[in-house]
Amino acid sequence: MRAGKLYIVMLLTTVACFGQETADGINGTQDKQHLELPKAVLTSSPQWRNLYTGETVTLSCGVEGRFTGWEYLWYKSSQGGTEKIRDTTGARYTLSSVTQSHSGQYQCEAQRGDRPRSSQRSDPVTLTVSAGKPKPVRTREPAGEIFEGDTVTLSCVVEGGSDGWRYLWYKDSRETSAPQTDSSSGTGAGYTISAAAVSHSGEYWCRAERGSKPFYSQYSSAVKIQVSKRPQAVLTQEPAWTQIFKSERVTLRCQVQGDYTDWRFTWYKAGRNGPVTQDSYSSIDGDSYTISSAAQYHSGEYTCKGVRTGNPSYSTISNSLTLRVSASKPKPVLTREPAGEIFEGDTVTLSCVVEGGSGGWRYLWYKDRQGAPVYQTDSSSGPGAGYTISAAALSHSGEYWCRAGRGSNPFNSEYSNAVKIKVSELFSTPTLTVTPRASVWEGEAVTLQCGAHINKQGAQLQYSYIKDNGNLRGAGSRDPYSIPAAGLRDTGSYQCEVEAAGMGLKKRSGSVSLTVRAGKPKPVLTQEPAGEIFEGDTVTLSCVVGGSDGWRYLWYKDRQYSTPVYQTNSSSGTGAGYIISAAALSHSGEYWCRAGRGSKPFNSQYSNAVNIQVSKVRPKAVLTLQPAWAQIFTGETVTLSCEVEGGSAGWRFKQYRDGREEAWCSDQYSRRDGDSCTISTAQHYHSGVYWCESGQERSNAVNLTVSNEDVILQTPLQPVIEGDSLTLRCRVRTNYTFTRIVFFKDNEEIQSQNNTELSVDRVSKSDEGSYKCRAMWNSSTYSGDSAEVRVSVTELFSRVTLTASPGATVKEGEALNLTCEAAVNKTPRPELHYTIVRDGEPVTNSTDSALYSIASTEKSHTGSYTCAVESQGVKKSSQELHIEVQTSWHSAVAIGYRVSFTLIHFIVFTLLLLQYCRIQGSLCIAGGTSRKTSDQDQEQSAERIELCSRVQHTGVELQ
Repeated sequence: MRAGKLYIVMLLTTVACFGQETADGINGTQDKQHLELPKAVLTSSPQWRNLYTGETVTLSCGVEGRFTGWEYLWYKSSQGGTEKIRDTTGARYTLSSVTQSHSGQYQCEAQRGDRPRSSQRSDPVTLTVSAGKPKPVRTREPAGEIFEGDTVTLSCVVEGGSDGWRYLWYKDSRETSAPQTDSSSGTGAGYTISAAAVSHSGEYWCRAERGSKPFYSQYSSAVKIQVSKRPQAVLTQEPAWTQIFKSERVTLRCQVQGDYTDWRFTWYKAGRNGPVTQDSYSSIDGDSYTISSAAQYHSGEYTCKGVRTGNPSYSTISNSLTLRVSASKPKPVLTREPAGEIFEGDTVTLSCVVEGGSGGWRYLWYKDRQGAPVYQTDSSSGPGAGYTISAAALSHSGEYWCRAGRGSNPFNSEYSNAVKIKVSELFSTPTLTVTPRASVWEGEAVTLQCGAHINKQGAQLQYSYIKDNGNLRGAGSRDPYSIPAAGLRDTGSYQCEVEAAGMGLKKRSGSVSLTVRAGKPKPVLTQEPAGEIFEGDTVTLSCVVGGSDGWRYLWYKDRQYSTPVYQTNSSSGTGAGYIISAAALSHSGEYWCRAGRGSKPFNSQYSNAVNIQVSKVRPKAVLTLQPAWAQIFTGETVTLSCEVEGGSAGWRFKQYRDGREEAWCSDQYSRRDGDSCTISTAQHYHSGVYWCESGQERSNAVNLTVSNEDVILQTPLQPVIEGDSLTLRCRVRTNYTFTRIVFFKDNEEIQSQNNTELSVDRVSKSDEGSYKCRAMWNSSTYSGDSAEVRVSVTELFSRVTLTASPGATVKEGEALNLTCEAAVNKTPRPELHYTIVRDGEPVTNSTDSALYSIASTEKSHTGSYTCAVESQGVKKSSQELHIEVQTSWHSAVAIGYRVSFTLIHFIVFTLLLLQYCRIQGSLCIAGGTSRKTSDQDQEQSAERIELCSRVQHTGVELQ
């Protein structure tokens, strides 16, 4: 009963208290915050929540607000549920060496004896404990090759989300901390080498620690750093001269050592802000900085550096080079040694120096003019700064300069001062004389004499004689060399040589050929060409007497010991040659030559015989058309035939069109039949130039035109020969009926009628020109013009010449041949009529021969001659040829001899007659009268008159 009462009292009290608190809340006498329980706050030290076995962590619990006197309750939640930690009630809960079992969520709660009696439970703090120690992960940037000066960063990270780590760095061993210097330091998780050096090369590790009583991670894996020396830039100068002159060319070349490529270069000059740039006198090209024309402002100290996109990205700064540019060109100084008079054989040295110490000079030497350098020979050469004439000669006399140059695009100094050299002749060039003459017969005495004039006092000369480059007599006195009786073995080339004793100077005379002849020479006769000869060919016979000169040549045909052959326009002998310029059948025969010389001629033997056989004109091919028109319409038929005298074996056809040779007679419209090609249906592309050929021989060319037009003008094959007839035909396609045809020449109307042909009986050069025709049809409503066709007229005679043999001037009594020749342009050759005229009067008319021969000329044959050739109504004359017949001294002597002989005969006869008359006692009277006595007297008187008459007649003849 008591227990029930107590329970009721407690229940009422609780309700009363609850009602009071509720009333207080409703009435708002207290703030809501004061009514809530304070909240516990849980923190950890250190603050990281991911722990590793062995670490220490302290959990601290505090209650917010002004209330104190708290005791703390600790809770741990894990997969097994939440449990109360009973071994502590303090505000701190320390786990000194955690294990994985300590992993879980921790909370705390506070209570006290006064109100509020408890706090709210704290938010959970989760601790995760991992087994073992962590191993940091290290990285390196950059990952490639490292060069001096590069920045290298090592990074160390403990993965897994834990924090609070401090990082330690080691080099080369795990016991040695990496140095902390100006160029290398470790901050946080990174170790930076700001300017790599070779000394930074080595192995690096990192390790992490945390906590006041440090907890250490494992060592990271090692990373190796190998610092290579940075590629060295090397600056060179080309050319490497210390002194540069204004306008010289110099190149600075920057090269980076090593195997790296793709360098770009930057150039620097001391005292200049920024890199060197190009200007009008300098250029940058790859690794070269070229000053094409140096100026003083280019002087200074230069360096360079290489840069590239990859690693290494730059080189070191190169060595420095200093350029010194002078304002003016240097002038060399030229001196001569020796300074006095110079004779042949002396040694002379010229020295050229560019003062000021600059190098690299090449020296050029000039003689007599400054434009062209002198050549170097065995006796004169200029190596370096010296030009030495080792053995002075007369040709070395003159004015000399030197000039210095250097560089591939040479920079030249000024010319030096001039130095004169005059070389005097030590002795004159020797002369060799042969007595009595250079060509003798066996047994004659010959003397060789050498002479030279000495110009320098004291010079000693020695003389030697040479035959065929072999010594006859060694050096000695000036005595002549004698051959008492010349033999064939003495024939040869002779010289004499004069030598200045002890000086080595030698001079040789010119060569004198001595010929000793035995017997009579026999000329060698040759023929060119050596093969078959055709009419019209040129044949040359050459006659040679070996080893001697001064010969005159005579030519013989068909027999020796006869009169030498006459010379005509088509055959003449000049010197050692006999030329038949246009061979004829009459030139066939056997030929010899013979040589003679001297005023009382010495004649050679007759040469070997040469037989010339002239054949008729070589066959020539003629290409013809059938029908014989050079213009046809498309679709028509034409046949081309190659006609060759003696057959057309070996001949082949050619077509030449649009600038190129084409296969001919091989398409679907063409058919080959022996020597002919027939085009059955002509097409426009058949137009072109045709010929047939064999080896080097070609026929005439035929220009065939196949037209698509309505009107064509047809002409015969070109060219037309002067004097031939000419017919032009105007054709209209078959489906038109023409009413009128008009012909034009050079665009002027020359014929208008219904006739389709225009004819010219005998063509002349005046008929040459451009022709066309105009056809009108359908009552002249329509018309069409043909294409223009050029008609060419070739002269029948391209040249008519009159020649005289042996020449235009002859002596009385000599033979004279006048030959009229015409170059005929027509095949076959027409019959020609020749007329030779003297002083306007014909002296010969012939259709057979063009030769006019005078067996023995007289003064009356002197005059102006021309020849005229006529055929087919065409006539052409040669130029005038004046023939002069001179009186021969042989004729004058012969006449004097005959007159003297007749006069002596007359005197002797007269004396005998007078003596006879005296004996007979009669007187001879010039009139032939006498006394008549008897028949006997009359008979005797008649005899005397006859005798007197003979005497008188003889006198008349003498007169």
